[in-house]
Amino acid sequence: MASFLSLHPNIEARTNGEWQTPFHYAAKYDATTSLQCLRSNGADINVLDYKRRTALHLAALHGNYQDK
Repeated sequence: MASFLSLHPNIEARTNGEWQTPFHYAAKYDATTSLQCLRSNGADINVLDYKRRTALHLAALHGNYQDK
């Protein structure tokens, strides 16, 4: 992910159907390293998809969380 981000892609790009960003997908698929890389490169963690869900909503919906 870090080498990809070094190419300066649009990390706020959205899918056509659900308006989801790479941050939404990383949360949905429990890709914590990708989430950290995206966040440290300025990804907006509060952006909403077409159902007005944040990445946190998708992570919870898909059972992706860590007990501490």
